[in-house]
Amino acid sequence: MPVGRRGLVVPQNTFLENVVRRSNGLHSLFVLGNAQILENPIVYSSDGFCKFTGFTRAEVMKKNCDCSFLFGQQTDPETVRELHNALQTKTAIQKEFIAYRKDGTPMWVLFHLGPIKNERGEVMLFLINLKDISEYKDPIVGADNGGPKGWARLNKTLTRHKSVLVAFKQKTSSQRNAQQITSA
Repeated sequence: MPVGRRGLVVPQNTFLENVVRRSNGLHSLFVLGNAQILENPIVYSSDGFCKFTGFTRAEVMKKNCDCSFLFGQQTDPETVRELHNALQTKTAIQKEFIAYRKDGTPMWVLFHLGPIKNERGEVMLFLINLKDISEYKDPIVGADNGGPKGWARLNKTLTRHKSVLVAFKQKTSSQRNAQQITSA
């Protein structure tokens, strides 16, 4: 086979490889879904996604890219309908909802679905990014929020808020000193 024709044989794989290479540096928790097939199967899953959700790459591959395998009892049905609608219309969407790891542990995630188009403007893939936002949300009812992990999260939150309060206190005291100097 002539060397020049190699690129014409597998353009889809080259396109997919380029998307994976670019996404790996930007996002650690992502999957790619095939937008050309009815069920939008996952064609790639990052290592970070697998580690975060507890599923192996083999378990994730070929499942629907709506990540319905992460849905559970407390996942909002309206959000699920909106995700399915975005997949059907091939539009971007960003939603927060409760998802579940393989072991059943609930977590708050920020789910972002973005269509990836080829040079002709056709949607070829869906890029789905997840971000764990549990520490910014209210505790999930029924989840074990205690133990060492819960204390670590509480300590991190208090430390973050403490540094903000200290900075605010320093700013207000310096403003008070400035007012005293100008009024004297």
